[in-house]
Formats: sequence, C-alpha cells, structure tokens
Amino acid sequence: MNMNRYVILCLVLLALSSCDFLQRNFYSTYTVKNESNCTLDLVYYFTKNDLINGVDTIKIEKDSSYIIYENTGEGAHSDMEFIWADSMKVIFDKQKFINYYGRSVLEDTIFTEIRSPMNRTFYDRTVERKHGSDYTYTITEEDYESAAFIVKEKMTVSD
Repeated sequence: MNMNRYVILCLVLLALSSCDFLQRNFYSTYTVKNESNCTLDLVYYFTKNDLINGVDTIKIEKDSSYIIYENTGEGAHSDMEFIWADSMKVIFDKQKFINYYGRSVLEDTIFTEIRSPMNRTFYDRTVERKHGSDYTYTITEEDYESAAFIVKEKMTVSD
C-alpha cells in the first residue's frame, strides 16, 4: 500500500516537472514586417475616441520589422498596449493611411475575413519549433497603394 502511494507521488511529481519544463521551453513571436518602401507609423488605440491621437506609436523603417510580442516561456515581452489594442492606423510616410479594426493579435477577431495586423490568422508561420513558432505579418506595397491620402487642411490667416 505504501509502495502504491510512493509510485503515485512520483508520477505526479514527474508530470508537474514535465509541465514546468515544457512551459520554460515554449517560445513564440509575432512580428510586423515592412516591405512597403515607406516608413510606417503603427498608431494603435482601444476605442474610437483614441482614433485621432492613438495610444502610442511604433515606427518601422522600410525593409525592417518590429517584434510586437515575444514569449520565451520565462515571461512575455511585448508592447503590451499593442497586444491588447483593438484597432490601429498604419500611416505610410505621413502621407497615406489605413485603419484596421479587430480585437487583438492574441485573441480571435470578429473581422475574420479582413487582412489586418490585428488578425492573427493573417500572420504567416515563419519558423516552427518543437515548443512554439514565429509568426510574421507583412505590410506590402499593395497596402500602400490601397491606402487613403491624409487630407491636410490649409490654414489661412485672415486680416
């Protein structure tokens, strides 16, 4: 009887230590890559009230990328506001823009058919590991072409 308890205790401890081992070795990233030939400003926000100024901005130079979320198993490293933002505006060289709506990269989105950096189904798996993967969303020249121009009001001084 004591031997059975000992075996069960060993199995439980083994199972718990295996879970800890797997958790520590889990690794994933979500990256936004810029292939648009423009400097990008990713302005993200939580509500329509934030639409004008946004919450914060990530700048991505052309031919470069930005890791928006990284989990090494020892903790997540990210721009946490971006991860939980529900919408964003991509600005191309301060001349054109696209608004994207969704939920967050880590949640299922309600806009499943719309290609967006806020929709994880449109991230390509670039590296697959035993305990995780790397995912990349690419902003392209086609995105720039489909973006709307920013209308700047001319200011006049009246005498």
